[in-house]
Amino acid sequence: MPVQRGLAVKVIGAPGPRAVDDGFTTQDFLLVNHPTLPFGTIGTYADLQKLLEQQPGQSDQQLQVAGLAARVAAGLLTRAGRPIPPKVETLAAANNHILGETFHSMAALRYGDYVAKISATPRSQNVRALTGRPVDKKAGESALRDLVVDFFTDNGAEYDIRAQLCIDVDKMPVEDASVLWPEELSPHEVVATLHLPAQEPYSDARRRYADDVLSFSPWHALEAHRPLGSIMRSRRAAYPKSSNFRHTFNGIGHDEPSSIDELPA
Repeated sequence: MPVQRGLAVKVIGAPGPRAVDDGFTTQDFLLVNHPTLPFGTIGTYADLQKLLEQQPGQSDQQLQVAGLAARVAAGLLTRAGRPIPPKVETLAAANNHILGETFHSMAALRYGDYVAKISATPRSQNVRALTGRPVDKKAGESALRDLVVDFFTDNGAEYDIRAQLCIDVDKMPVEDASVLWPEELSPHEVVATLHLPAQEPYSDARRRYADDVLSFSPWHALEAHRPLGSIMRSRRAAYPKSSNFRHTFNGIGHDEPSSIDELPA
């Protein structure tokens, strides 16, 4: 379905002062395939969550019709030079191959002595070739999982990790995550390469470990990468509550890995 997609990166073995004194040595980066959060403040973010929660209860046909209508409306508004309402922008997401997407932190975080937004964009040619490739309309409800599994069975991939530094707090606000930071003021700079080798990404052991044991939060972070802004502050309380509910319901305790060797094959 044409909804927003995410990429979570967990850096293992990141010692140092923590944004929250949690005793962990991991650094999480939670990214979404859109550069801004259409609802960039706490109140409007709650409206977005209500919209997203409605989608699973709709049929595939209803979602496809709503997405098509939203994309038509977004195109008309763009050509007319008018702003796109957040609800329309959310529903108008293209249903493209997930591995060709560029993923963004949307909200800001500390970057040492600076403030930045983080993104991951396809680097290797095999994933760059997937950018903008539509998902087959006849694909099943597990289409994205199947695409990822099929790809990594025989292929590795590389993504550029980029930082966009804030150099003007008026034009690049921290508190409102709905504002696109102008690239002409501060371009995205490549700071690392994420290499993903060929693998079996959805083995039973990995699925259980990811679903039942792991958790991801922007507040699993070093002080040097402290999340910033009202949206990030709301996540400091919301993410642990969600994680605690899931682990309690499943009857499996949460654990943060301290070594790559702890991850199942």
